[in-house]
Amino acid sequence: MIKINHSNVNIFKIILNIIKNSVILLKIIDFTVIMLKEDILWGYGMVKKSIIVIMSIFFSLTLFPVKEVKAENSDQIKNQIENNQDKIDGLNNQKNKLNQEKKSNESELDKLQETIDEKNKELLSSQQNVSKYQKEIDALQADINSVQAELDSLEKDIKDKEQEIIKKEKDREEKEELLGKRLRSIYKTSYEEELIVMLLNSRSFGDFISKMSMVSRVIKTDKGMIEEVKKAKKEVEEGKASLEKKVSYLNTEKNQIALMQEDVKASQKSYIEEQNKINAQVSSLKTLESQKQGVINNIASKEQQLQGEIEDLNSYNKDLQNQLDQIFKDINNNNNNSNNGGQSNNSGSESFIRPSTGRVTSVYGARVNPVTGVNGFHTGIDLGAPMGAPIKASKSGKVVTASYISGYGNTVILDHGSGIQTLYAHSSSLAVSVGQTVSQGQVIAYVGSTGNSTGPHLHFEIRVNGQHQNPTNYLSF
Repeated sequence: MIKINHSNVNIFKIILNIIKNSVILLKIIDFTVIMLKEDILWGYGMVKKSIIVIMSIFFSLTLFPVKEVKAENSDQIKNQIENNQDKIDGLNNQKNKLNQEKKSNESELDKLQETIDEKNKELLSSQQNVSKYQKEIDALQADINSVQAELDSLEKDIKDKEQEIIKKEKDREEKEELLGKRLRSIYKTSYEEELIVMLLNSRSFGDFISKMSMVSRVIKTDKGMIEEVKKAKKEVEEGKASLEKKVSYLNTEKNQIALMQEDVKASQKSYIEEQNKINAQVSSLKTLESQKQGVINNIASKEQQLQGEIEDLNSYNKDLQNQLDQIFKDINNNNNNSNNGGQSNNSGSESFIRPSTGRVTSVYGARVNPVTGVNGFHTGIDLGAPMGAPIKASKSGKVVTASYISGYGNTVILDHGSGIQTLYAHSSSLAVSVGQTVSQGQVIAYVGSTGNSTGPHLHFEIRVNGQHQNPTNYLSF
C-alpha cells in the first residue's frame, strides 16, 4: 500500500490544477483564433496583447505552488480584477469619447453628403453641357455637310459654265470671222452692180428671179448671222457675269464653312473640357463616398472592438473572482492548519531596508501604464538600477515564490509572517529558490527587464494581509 502524505496530496492537486487550466488555455486559444479569423483582433499590437492575456491567465493559474503561493495568487487575481476594472472604465471612457466622435463625425458625414449632392448637381450640369455641345457639333456638322454638297454642285456648275462659255466664245469668233468676210465682199461690190451682173448672166427672166431669191436668202442669212453673233456675244457676257456671281457665292460659302469648322473645333474643345470635368467629378465623388464609408466603417470597427474588449474583460473578471473566492477559502483552511501546527514565520520587529540602489522612477498610486498606455494603479514603486545590479531582501523571511510570473517577469516573493509579504519583480535572474529562508540584506535576485517592462529596474511591493501598501511608508529614502 502506498502511503499518501500531505505533500503528495499537494503535488496531486497541482497536477489536477495544471490539467484543468490546460483545458481552459485550449478554449482561450480557440476563442482567440476565432477572433483573429473574424478580424476582431487587428494588427500585431492587438495580437501581442491577446497572447499576453492568454499567457497571463495560464501562468497565473498553473505556475504557483498550491499551498505557499495562495496568498500572492489572491493578490495577483485581485490586482488583475482591479486592473481589468480600470481597463473597463478606460474602455467605457473611450466608448463615451467614441460616441462624441460619432456625433462629430455625423456632422462631418452631413457635410460630406452635402458636398456629394453638390458634386452630383455639378456632374448633371456638366453632362447636360456635354449633351448640348454634342448637339451643336452634330448640327454644325450637318450644316457643313449640306454646304459642302452645295459647294460640290456649284463647283461642277462653274466648270460646266466655263466649258460652255469657251464653246460659245469660239462659236462667236467663227461667226464674226464669217460675217466679216461677207461684209467685206458686200463692201467691194454694190448691190445695184450685183443685180445688173445677175441680170446679164441670167439665161432667162426665171433664172434671174431664182438668182434674186438666192441673194435674198443670203442677205437674210447674213442678217441672221449678225443676230447670232450679237446673241452669242450677249450669252458669253451673261455667262461670265453669272460665273463671277457663282464664284463669289462659292467663296462666301467656303468662308462660312471655315467659320463653322472653327465653331466645331470650339465646341469640341468645350466638349472635351466638360468630359474631363465629368471624369474629375466622378473621381471626386468616388473619393468622397470612400471617405464617408471609411468614417462609418472606422466608427463601427471601434465600437465593435471596444464592446468586445469590455465583454471579454467582464467575463475574465468574473472567472478571476470565482478563482479568488476559492483561493481565499483554501488560504483560510491552510492558515488554520498552520496555526494548529504551531508553525510561524514572523520576523519580529525588524524594519524594512531598501532592496536596491537607484532613485524612485515610478511612485505608488494611480498612473498611466508605460507599457499598455492604460490608466491604472501602480501597486508598488520602481527603483531605477543598472542591468544585473543585486537585489537584496528588504526583510528576513521565507521564499514562497521564485519563478517567472506573467507581467512581472522573474519574481521573488518573501513571506515575513503576520500576513506580510514583499515582492521583487522584473529580475534578470534569481538567486534563491522556493522554501529557502533568507536574511535581511541577502542577495535574492539581479535587476533586469523581464515581463512587462520598458527598461532595467526593480518593481518592489509590500503586502499586508493581501493588500498592497505604499512602500515609502515603510522605507526611508
